[in-house]
Amino acid sequence: MTKYLSGSLSMTQLVHRISLLSVLMLSSQLLGTGAVHAQFSFSPEQTYAVGSFPRSIGTGDLDGDGDLDLATTDPSSGTISILKNNSDGTFAPAQAVPAGEGPQSIAFGDVDGDGDLDLAVANYFLTANPISNNVSVHRNNGDGTFAPAQFFPVGTNPKFVAIGDLDNDGDLDLAAANANSDNISILKNDGTGTFSAPQNFPVINRPLSITVGDWDQDGDLDLAVSNSSYTNFVSVFTNNGDATFATPQNLGTGTGTGLRFVTSGDLDQDGDLDLVTTNYYTNDVSVLKNNSDGTFAAAQNFSVGSAAYVGPSSATLADFDGDSDLDLATSNENAPSVTTSVLKNNGDGTFGTPQTFPVSAEPTFITSGDFDNDGDVDLATSNNFSNSASVLKNITSILSGVTGFFPTKSTVGAQIAIFGSGFTGATAVTFNQKNATSFTVVSDTQITAIVPVNASSGRIGVTVSDGIATSSTNFGVLPKIQSFSPTQGPVGTTVTLVGSGFVGATQVRFNNTNARSFTVLSPNQIRATVRSGTLTGPITVITPLGLTTSATNFTVIP
Repeated sequence: MTKYLSGSLSMTQLVHRISLLSVLMLSSQLLGTGAVHAQFSFSPEQTYAVGSFPRSIGTGDLDGDGDLDLATTDPSSGTISILKNNSDGTFAPAQAVPAGEGPQSIAFGDVDGDGDLDLAVANYFLTANPISNNVSVHRNNGDGTFAPAQFFPVGTNPKFVAIGDLDNDGDLDLAAANANSDNISILKNDGTGTFSAPQNFPVINRPLSITVGDWDQDGDLDLAVSNSSYTNFVSVFTNNGDATFATPQNLGTGTGTGLRFVTSGDLDQDGDLDLVTTNYYTNDVSVLKNNSDGTFAAAQNFSVGSAAYVGPSSATLADFDGDSDLDLATSNENAPSVTTSVLKNNGDGTFGTPQTFPVSAEPTFITSGDFDNDGDVDLATSNNFSNSASVLKNITSILSGVTGFFPTKSTVGAQIAIFGSGFTGATAVTFNQKNATSFTVVSDTQITAIVPVNASSGRIGVTVSDGIATSSTNFGVLPKIQSFSPTQGPVGTTVTLVGSGFVGATQVRFNNTNARSFTVLSPNQIRATVRSGTLTGPITVITPLGLTTSATNFTVIP
């Protein structure tokens, strides 16, 4: 089961993480001429001035205008720099937001349940200053400006913060990696964006980053933590379901040394989340494939560059070349490299030779998103020595043997006509990587296929003997509520909605009153909490493609 951030309105780095982004599915193979893979191509960097010595960068729709903005942490100036998108992938001059002392990493999420993206920042420096050694929470005013920070103590020298619903109560909690106290801190949200005192869990040594995801597929969010370059272990914490964690598995990084960063994604397309680390000293990444139960195979290592000094410091996962699998990009901060490396996924979680693209001095962190709204995934880095952020627009060629489909959006179970060429002998049809319920090859130029129940919006793929043809545009899965439980309860009740097309949901309403919070658990399930003041009535789910309303009422019990 994949979890999505409650209230998230756009693609964000989190989660990484969480993990869990719905990536753009573009084609990289041409039917009839064998498998022809697009080479990565990015335009020269566009740079934007930010605060002093920026450390981290993240992306999300901060001002609610439908495009992706950027935010960096600036340790020397003690600020966050907000770069608002002009809707074309260029950005307005940075707006400085005060943070704590030595802000390091940044995470995006709707922590107060009001429908916009707030920010959480790990503040590192160890001084007598009360705004160090904590996580600051910056509540969005709804327009990309922020209320004064609230500070919540964690361990010593926090280097990283991640966001996710760790205790399954419908709101977003925090997890911080504390480099000098050798532990992680869990801060539970009380539902309003205020956080509890930390619960601490030990790690091996000097944790530097955290990623969030459901490794063991039991319906709650687990953690993976990168320990320092001296130990080269990833600590994998399994959630007990209440934001307490079992003793971690400590996984090696193979031949990789200088472990800096960990992130997660389904690299081998088997339905579970794998792990990736960046290894600073050996100039490579380690891929640890999930065995589908939250245990992981031995690491495989892949070079990010042959130069003597590369120093990969962070990574982002996305489908950069449009072949329906997750590729990998790293920020390489060690001079004289100062590049990003992009590695093509071979479709099975192994990676090809890296391509490198220059950016400004010392890129410490990297994120990805469709900044210019042209349907492919771009890159952005925070550049420590040049006090800037770089944006590299994706101009990779998109090749496809699917020319169109009709209708362009519908509910699960609908029959879709797919048009193109070379379809004779097709062995599979997928909707955003999920196999069609059934399909019929009508002719060499047409297929009809049934949208599967677990489909989410994304590219349509057709597999033939010499490759995969993928549509150049998304098929949209319309939302539909089939049932919900419980059917009645007081304010504060958590209700599970079952249906389809839920990915990307922006609102859940009980009789036109917004839910206090909600979490998209999968394309087929949402968990939502009833807000105070709600009256009996139907439930509505709103996504970018439309809305769906339940056929029956949820009854509010006084």
